[in-house]
Amino acid sequence: MKPFRFRLESVRSLRELAEQKEREALGHAAFALREAEEALSQAQTAYHSLAASLASRCEQTFRAVDQSAGIASLRLAEAEIKRREAKRDEAREARQQAYGSWVESRRALEVIERLAERQKRQHREDTYRAEQAELDEFAGLMAGKESIVS
Repeated sequence: MKPFRFRLESVRSLRELAEQKEREALGHAAFALREAEEALSQAQTAYHSLAASLASRCEQTFRAVDQSAGIASLRLAEAEIKRREAKRDEAREARQQAYGSWVESRRALEVIERLAERQKRQHREDTYRAEQAELDEFAGLMAGKESIVS
């Protein structure tokens, strides 16, 4: 019997490539999210250290110029935190979209893989039946020869 050949092999190859690209895009999106979270954490740390510095300066000697400059710096730091939070949220949304795309491409690939497995199993069963039929035919011929010889 002929060897097994999956007729939709080219479709499977294309879907494997698409799934691989989506997986890579998901990895890049996850990396971008991690970087955005780290940047936000750094901005928050800078804000807290600036606030602590301003509070300690106020305890020592109060200067209006230092106070207003410190408050302006805090406002800038707050704005930076909000900007980085927005970037983190964008990165999170991008990762969610990449995950959804990857899941969709993975499911499409799994459909083809299940179909290939089903066809391969059917081919094995057909091959087994054909071989069994040949063996039965051969056994019948041999039995017929024995009855003629005897």
